[in-house]
Amino acid sequence: IELTEREKKSWILEGFPRTRVQALDLQRLGIIPDKVVILEASDEIITERIRQNFATKGAHGAEKTTEELEKIAKDALLEYNLNVSGVKELYRGFYQSVQTAKRQDQTLNEIHRLLKLRGKTRAPRRPPRVIILGPPGSGRTAQAHRIASRYGLAYISSSQLLRDEINRKTEIGKVALRCMSSGDMIPDDMIIPLLEQRLKQSDCAANGWVIDGFPKNPEQVEALSHFSMPPSLVV
Repeated sequence: IELTEREKKSWILEGFPRTRVQALDLQRLGIIPDKVVILEASDEIITERIRQNFATKGAHGAEKTTEELEKIAKDALLEYNLNVSGVKELYRGFYQSVQTAKRQDQTLNEIHRLLKLRGKTRAPRRPPRVIILGPPGSGRTAQAHRIASRYGLAYISSSQLLRDEINRKTEIGKVALRCMSSGDMIPDDMIIPLLEQRLKQSDCAANGWVIDGFPKNPEQVEALSHFSMPPSLVV
């Protein structure tokens, strides 16, 4: 995948990730898909298709009885359902479901509609990374919340990150509380690591993010540029 992207080519990955752990590993490697398509069908249809596949191919050349095929099919379906729930949770607001209880050409047309494929794609798209700035009273926070909710993005606020530290009674939280109580500015070397750590979490990598009110000064702008996570839009 890395070689393909370096060559500015697109790719399609079939049957992976199968589990939440595999999906997290992809994100840690910085491999973020433009689209995730999950094919869906009723348990009855899937079970019957699994039985047909094993009946046709066999297992290492050995024929299976009807009862054995039934158990294999049910076990495979159970394992899939247990694992796919974790994948769906990780790609929540990002994946698309396609019903396959129809002709294959109809299924392909539905996938094509979701992907909106063109003859040649350009550089790989990425989940949105939005920064919203504005003075107090501009409605910045309200708009950031609305954008995060509408598009399934992670909402990030430096103020909220600091409040979380205060509530957890961490050392950073104690210093932040003293600064707030005395009316002093919170040091950048305290805020910036918190923000960087938050942006590296899995929901930000998979779904994108909207940052409310950061950066506030040139030093914070410079720090953000070193995260290797440039915003796609600054409002």
